[in-house]
Formats: sequence, structure tokens, C-alpha cells
Amino acid sequence: MPTAEDRVKQLTEKLAKAKKAMRQKQARKNAAETKKARALETRRKILAGAYSIKKWGNSPPDDFLKWLSENDRKAFTVQPHPQPSETQPVANTQNG
Repeated sequence: MPTAEDRVKQLTEKLAKAKKAMRQKQARKNAAETKKARALETRRKILAGAYSIKKWGNSPPDDFLKWLSENDRKAFTVQPHPQPSETQPVANTQNG
């Protein structure tokens, strides 16, 4: 016949296993929710991008282009950001 200490040990082990199983189940649930949220965010971005392409075609507005990085601008086949020397007019220093 098992002693009280043996019974306590068995129940403690059973409780630890149950807690571990509960943590694993919660981790799977959290992972599934995170995956679903990422998929929804990706879908939103795809839809927004599709709308933008339909509306602008290959000529997005200038304020949008200013917001893009050099790498992102390549997706719209537009020129890179102009260098500061290219945007500033050269002052005429000759008198005459």
C-alpha cells in the first residue's frame, strides 16, 4: 500500500504534467492567433497595394514617392530620390 508521501509525490507529478500540458495548449492557441493576425495584416496590405496600383498605375503621386525608400521606389519603376545638388539651382556667380 502506498504511503502518504508516495501519494503526494504522484499527485505533485500529475499536477506538474497537467500544468505543462495547459501551458503548451495556451502556447499553441497564442501561435494560432498570431498567425491569423499576420495573415490578416498581409491581406490588408495586398488589398491596399492593389487599390493603389489600380488607381495610380505606374505614376504614383509625388508625396507618396517621397515617402518610399530607394529600394521601394524600384517597385514602381521610378527614378531614385534626386540628390541635393540636383534639386538646387546653381547660382550664377558671374557679373555681367
